[in-house]
Amino acid sequence: MRILALLILSLLLLMHPAVAQHSPCDSSGTVYNFPEVLPQFPGGNEKMMTFLADEIHYPELAREVNIHGYVYVDFIVNRDGCISHVQLARGIGGGCDEESIRVVKLMPRWKPALINGKTVRAQCRLPIQFCLRPCTEQNQTLQQKTCP
Repeated sequence: MRILALLILSLLLLMHPAVAQHSPCDSSGTVYNFPEVLPQFPGGNEKMMTFLADEIHYPELAREVNIHGYVYVDFIVNRDGCISHVQLARGIGGGCDEESIRVVKLMPRWKPALINGKTVRAQCRLPIQFCLRPCTEQNQTLQQKTCP
């Protein structure tokens, strides 16, 4: 089956996905847009790209009518690293919006943001690119993994 070539541009980025999000989120406190230290996906951007490439499935409708582009998903990384308040900031339709939200909700706990050495809640926006053809040279390895 053909799978998409993904390019994830991320502003921000600790546990294995299988154990992610099992306990309730600590969602109290102020949400910061620009903390001193940004939240980070466990293992960094490369691991996040691998996670997204493994989890995202190009929606059939989007494939049939050649829908491609960026889906922007907003979410909060809480003080304990869990993801909450996942919502669509800008979509492209064809099922890509719902798929992006579904996969962001599957993410494992992140390393939380810091201000003055203390963990804080942080607002994040993740752009996820859906494309049916190779998107960039930078993404060539990822495309080889996800495309037949």
